[in-house]
Amino acid sequence: MADGLREPPQWMPWYGISFSQAIVRFFTKYGTFGGRASRGEFWWATLFLCLVDLACELVGSALGYESGGILSNLWGLATFIPTLAISVRRLHDSNHPGTWLVLIYGLIFLGGGISGLDSLFLTDDTATGTVNLLYTLGLITSLSGLIIALVLFTAASDPEGEQYDEPDGSDELDGDDELDGDDKPNGNDAPAEQIFPA
Repeated sequence: MADGLREPPQWMPWYGISFSQAIVRFFTKYGTFGGRASRGEFWWATLFLCLVDLACELVGSALGYESGGILSNLWGLATFIPTLAISVRRLHDSNHPGTWLVLIYGLIFLGGGISGLDSLFLTDDTATGTVNLLYTLGLITSLSGLIIALVLFTAASDPEGEQYDEPDGSDELDGDDELDGDDKPNGNDAPAEQIFPA
């Protein structure tokens, strides 16, 4: 329970979620790209992913340098799909389509690719300026993708984002079962502080 409120159905975002509840929900909704995820759901899960990745690196470095990379890569592979899924749901919560991820990752990977082109010029002693330019352009491109991601993933919840909800057909709602005339649950089915906290 979060702040005395019942857990919302799986198809609804959970505002005021705790760290442990966010981890459970992250894995429960492993490949669910529809619906929404609150900021708490997204950022608690992100913290968990980073902590486990750090633990993989530490354990791996204790076992040997390459083991850390292998453990970290296995963890990244195991959580790749749910990470994409929760990212799409977080975008939905702020009323942005999940296709924004293409722009975000596109800029990040394009920047890495541009920076990687500097290896073509490393054998030429006169190409220092070109190497620096490529590295700078790649860095700026990747940073712009990260900034866009940060802005979108920290954006406030938008009631219009309920267009991405995919109710599971259950009547389990947190507040009074208010309907908006079309017999479909809407974002007002849970207490206001649960849906869009100030």
